Amino acid sequence: MEGGGTPPNGVEWDDDSHFYVDPDGRIWIPDGAVDLQQRICVIAHQGASGHRRIAATTKSVSDKFVWKTLSTDVEAFVCACLHCLCIDGDMVPCPLGSTLHAEKPNELIHFDWLSMPMTKSGQKQVLVVKDDMSGFVQLSATESADAAATAQRLMMWFTTFGCVDTWVSDGGSHFKNEVIEKVRRLVGAHHHITTAYSPWANGTVE
Repeated sequence: MEGGGTPPNGVEWDDDSHFYVDPDGRIWIPDGAVDLQQRICVIAHQGASGHRRIAATTKSVSDKFVWKTLSTDVEAFVCACLHCLCIDGDMVPCPLGSTLHAEKPNELIHFDWLSMPMTKSGQKQVLVVKDDMSGFVQLSATESADAAATAQRLMMWFTTFGCVDTWVSDGGSHFKNEVIEKVRRLVGAHHHITTAYSPWANGTVE
């Protein structure tokens, strides 16, 4: 048999199948027969087997075969399966760079919309604008979180404290639109849109 080695206790030659088998009739695979072990894992996990998970694949292999490191070998094989890695698991956030920060007040602001319970006057959205350096926060309530409301409340900040060189926000439609782009061009600012599914990139206001 491929890999050679001495059969462990309880494993004997079976004349009918021409394999070494254990008392449960499972075929013994030598520890050194790594290629054969890999082929067995392929058959048990892939193809018609439908890329089963670790427990199901291990059971499929151990029902017919036995070797010393079977469980750990099958687990390693399934965890390394490229097809399973492509479609399995949760979304994995991928940070792409460092967070922007200011060196002086009113140099960089972060902003985001916050939903709140509706007031008697119908206001339920609050734009949070935060100065990165000082931590000063301006809260502006409105009925809806849209481009016009965002632009109006940014202009309120600029009127009070002066124009800001750098803005940081997520890519929501109320921030990434033609209205906000016109305001940005008007004041000559840089608008940094954070990476999708990476709230920590705008963490100071999130």
